[in-house]
Amino acid sequence: MVRPTTCPICDKPVSGAAATDSSYFPFCSERCRNVDLLRWNDGKYAIVEPLSPDQMLERIGDDPEAIEELLNE
Repeated sequence: MVRPTTCPICDKPVSGAAATDSSYFPFCSERCRNVDLLRWNDGKYAIVEPLSPDQMLERIGDDPEAIEELLNE
């Protein structure tokens, strides 16, 4: 049995069985799923992680334009 959870947007209960039955899971409805998407789009959520020098080199490679873009971020 999967334990029940709540919608991360409206806190309405969402059954664990909805994970296999609903295309909206973990949200309770399409509306809540769209609210979450809009929040990501508006920049209200962000995944922020500092880049190590190795990750920076991996990201920009040998492209001079990528180097310039990274410096201007």
